[in-house]
Amino acid sequence: MMLYYLLPSLISNAHGYVGCDPEQPYSRNVSMKMLPDTLYMPFPMTGVMYSTTDATLQQAMDKGTISQNSTNRASFGGFEVLVEGGGYTAVWLETQPMAGQMYATRDVKIAIHNSLIFMRTQRLDGRFAGVVNHKNNGTQGEGYLRPEYCLTGSNSCPLINNCSPCCGSLLQGMYLASSAVDAAWYMGLAKDNQQHDFLRELQESLIKFNNWTDTTRNGKTAENGSAALPKGTLWLPGSQDWGGDGFDGYVNSTSPIVSMDMHMYAYDTCNSLALIADMLGNTINSTYWEAKAATVAGWMRTKLWDEGRSACFDHDGEGKIVDVLMHNNLRAMWGGVFSQDMADAFVRDHLMNTSEFFTTAPLPSIAVNSPAFRNGLRNDWSGPPQGLTYQRAIRALTNYGHHAELLLVAQRFIHSVSLTGTFPQQFEPFSGVPMAGDHYGPSIMALFGYVELSQGIFVNVRNRSLYWSAAPFIHTRNKTSGIVNVPTNVNFTQRLGMQNFTQNIEGPAKFGGYLDGWNLFTCEPASVRVRTDLYGNVMSVIGISSTTENVVLHIGSMTYSLTVKPNEEWSVYANGTATLARSVPFTMPHS
Repeated sequence: MMLYYLLPSLISNAHGYVGCDPEQPYSRNVSMKMLPDTLYMPFPMTGVMYSTTDATLQQAMDKGTISQNSTNRASFGGFEVLVEGGGYTAVWLETQPMAGQMYATRDVKIAIHNSLIFMRTQRLDGRFAGVVNHKNNGTQGEGYLRPEYCLTGSNSCPLINNCSPCCGSLLQGMYLASSAVDAAWYMGLAKDNQQHDFLRELQESLIKFNNWTDTTRNGKTAENGSAALPKGTLWLPGSQDWGGDGFDGYVNSTSPIVSMDMHMYAYDTCNSLALIADMLGNTINSTYWEAKAATVAGWMRTKLWDEGRSACFDHDGEGKIVDVLMHNNLRAMWGGVFSQDMADAFVRDHLMNTSEFFTTAPLPSIAVNSPAFRNGLRNDWSGPPQGLTYQRAIRALTNYGHHAELLLVAQRFIHSVSLTGTFPQQFEPFSGVPMAGDHYGPSIMALFGYVELSQGIFVNVRNRSLYWSAAPFIHTRNKTSGIVNVPTNVNFTQRLGMQNFTQNIEGPAKFGGYLDGWNLFTCEPASVRVRTDLYGNVMSVIGISSTTENVVLHIGSMTYSLTVKPNEEWSVYANGTATLARSVPFTMPHS
């Protein structure tokens, strides 16, 4: 994203608004005294302890932890939040609710506040701010929040009748809905928690946003040479609504853009409302919102999915295909709007293609063989892989069972970070070297997630389980001997409320899981993932290696001998038997 600053003369008017309509302002000042003071305490204790014999990776994890705990942690009046970092000192809708949800394993209050700050600054018509800044002002006590909904106040946006026009939407990605639902799950770990109260407030906010979507972004009348869009067509005014500032892929394309991103936002909102209804015990509402989500997914497949090319492509306002193969397909997978066959096809034909997305540092914003690809320093989502994409890929690929492909991404990302020990916003796709910058929050959260999914414990709120992973190897760069395969010993502890889950990896030989010191399982060799429920009961074994692994799993007096292929999941039972529960096709990198 790029930073947009308001001219001092536009900071506020008599009502604290910028824009001609006080009910639908482009930005406004919100006094902390105007915000409800319910912050839903108490929060449960969570935390992570990590140690490894891999000194390079230990240093990177320690630095990331310090950056998030100090550099990127801020007080926005009554809200304790993680800002985006790397020079971005605000909270953005496209990044920070998701960052908060992932950080819940370390601090639940941060997770809730990173969503609550958007819920409490929601516009009356249901629109969420694209960014919320905090302004200190001695005359206003703790200062005030500055939510912004449009790009305003630049030299190209002159005042009209003393109002600043909206020169571009600032939705900047809608990653609040399911992130907030997942964050709310952690609240249930504390006694006397207010989880249901928070969920009811979130439900109200998401219904308002869904109504805003249906009213303003579902269908459109013809204007300025653009064709009319029928109902069942979700659109964006331009790429800035998903953070693609200066994006080159839409050059010569007429707005509005019929967008896979807007379909994902709508799907994720409806699906999250279904999840909230389930958590609140309202089966009828859950069924209603599930049907709405399925309808949106059907719209997207019908309008944007190209079966022959195994990808979605946006359409412009004249009905022309925006013929650019974009990583936004991976964003759609993050939201779960793809069907399983769509996800499998995109991973097979594009994500693992070394001529498109699986470069040395994988996941560029546009396929590198596309004429629209720009490998420059400019942050415009037209070229180098972004830390935010690495962060989103974790849930995107996990959603669809592409565990082994995700481990390959993790290994390359960990290698790139180890080259310089920095956390930039972008990575050079062909050399893998981190580009300029440091302390960028999404890159830090990506490292945390990849370590948890390769040699730690990953809390998968989506399916209410813990993933205990021991990767075949993690390669890092030793400053003197180059790339090396490190047979690491690792100790990883995840605290969830009053319970401590600990995993020990003894090099490639074996790994074991423990709950408050009691052994849950031991697995030999250390080359698979063990899935347990939230009480430590073993449910299954998952293939995360690129090769078939023969493993022996010990649970109490029971021993299971399994042959596990990539992306297979084997359910294990108390009687000593195991059955294949799921098998997702695996694709090695290819040209």
